[in-house]
Amino acid sequence: MTPELLRERLAQAGDERMKVAEDLFGVADFLRTNSSVQRALTDPSREQSDKDALVDRLFAPVVSAVSIQCLHDLVAGHWSRPRDIVHAVEEAGCDAVLLSAQFDGVLEETEAQLVAVSVFLQSHRDLRNELSDLSALSPKGRANLAQTVFQSVLGQPSLRLLRRCVGRTSHGHLLGKLRELAVRAAKLSGRRFVFVESAHELSDDQKMRLEKILEAKLASPVSATYTLRPELLGGLVIRMGTERVDASLATRVGALKRSIVG
Repeated sequence: MTPELLRERLAQAGDERMKVAEDLFGVADFLRTNSSVQRALTDPSREQSDKDALVDRLFAPVVSAVSIQCLHDLVAGHWSRPRDIVHAVEEAGCDAVLLSAQFDGVLEETEAQLVAVSVFLQSHRDLRNELSDLSALSPKGRANLAQTVFQSVLGQPSLRLLRRCVGRTSHGHLLGKLRELAVRAAKLSGRRFVFVESAHELSDDQKMRLEKILEAKLASPVSATYTLRPELLGGLVIRMGTERVDASLATRVGALKRSIVG
């Protein structure tokens, strides 16, 4: 389901946009533990009308009409594996939260808060592990812990996404999921998200110059987040989607050592 189509659906929901997100999260949770329904909704030999009827029978009594429309759109897709539909519904729920934030004029604020949480957790390993440890607390327990720690500094959209990430992300993937959501938020705003790692704090002027260079290279406005990594020694590491540019001193020193040994 494309963000553009989801935006059209949410426009019909009015003030109930977040209700659509909650509906989609609930359906994703149901599908996650019902493999037979996953198969039924992704079976390529089954008529679309049959899939829509199954969606209506299972979910129409408990979700909104707009949410049912979204589910019809989702099950019309093509699937490599039945469980892929779980990821697609979950992703649509996250996009619904971000798009709701955009409708409310707080999407960039939500993006910045998601980045801030990921940066904070990166430097607070014990808390990060506690929020990611599937054996220590239940999903709701981890989500409640995250809310206790961060609710005073987060808006509703970012807090909802954080609770969802903590409750549904496996160990070692929490930071990646938060960054992924920040990237999605930037994309919805028409910007490219860039991760910049440096050995030393960059000045505001250096950041401005770097962002202008990146905007020219990418032919797009950028949203950059900066992280300190002293082990780089000097230079920068820049990540833009799947592209990674490593201009750090540590990497150049390592290459020089290998060339000498080799």
